[in-house]
Amino acid sequence: MPNQNIWSYEFEKSKEIGKGQLLLSEPFMLDENFRRTVVLICDHNEENGTVGLVLNKPINLRLTDVVEDFPSFKAPLFLGGPVGTDTLQFLHTLGDQIEDSIKIADNLYWGGDFEQLKTLIELEKVSAQDIRFYLGYSGWGFHQLEEEMKENSWILTPATHHHIFKTDYTVLWKNTMQHMGGVYETYGYLSRKSFAELMLCSSSLQPIIYRFPQTNFRKFNCHYLIQLHLIQLTHNRKKILCSFIQIALFRKQKLLIFRNNG
Repeated sequence: MPNQNIWSYEFEKSKEIGKGQLLLSEPFMLDENFRRTVVLICDHNEENGTVGLVLNKPINLRLTDVVEDFPSFKAPLFLGGPVGTDTLQFLHTLGDQIEDSIKIADNLYWGGDFEQLKTLIELEKVSAQDIRFYLGYSGWGFHQLEEEMKENSWILTPATHHHIFKTDYTVLWKNTMQHMGGVYETYGYLSRKSFAELMLCSSSLQPIIYRFPQTNFRKFNCHYLIQLHLIQLTHNRKKILCSFIQIALFRKQKLLIFRNNG
């Protein structure tokens, strides 16, 4: 049984990677392409590896900027990933109204006949609430994603159409984590702003100070303390956050300070 206070691959290894799953990046991920991202897995097989779309990275472009002769249509455009950024992907709830679309989950479909989609838009049979557009996609070779998960890079949870069409993309990662409950919920309380700069604290500081007796601070050649401003968090969540920081110390070779600043 994994330690219920420390998230690790032990929580994920029994989950099956497949179409219709969400990948949530772990909070300490440093890769800017995927930091605090939510990726929908659209395809996963031995031949093509894994194909997914990042759901929460908007870009400041209009559809008419990237597709010639596209009908006037007010819909946000997202960066689906760093691969094939000259291609346009789309998710929708239109089902068999668009031929060749691929069902991902209930009321959630990927792609289909693009010319047919343009026609439906021109006829005003599609609203912005029915569809999302993405430039490029995210891709992994076969077994590459599995290896990244063993390195504690990703968290898996089933996708629904609500994640794409009913949830504000700015809080998608946070809300999804909190909805999963348990140790994931605590992750959800760590916003981007909570990751502060490195800081060396002296033992004379009076605010809430946590020491980690199990951590080998000698590797840093000085004695570090971690200052946490967690007034609004419960005692149990403080304990879990402390465990997370221990993980960060060993995995990233950095000392992170988490501040409760909303």
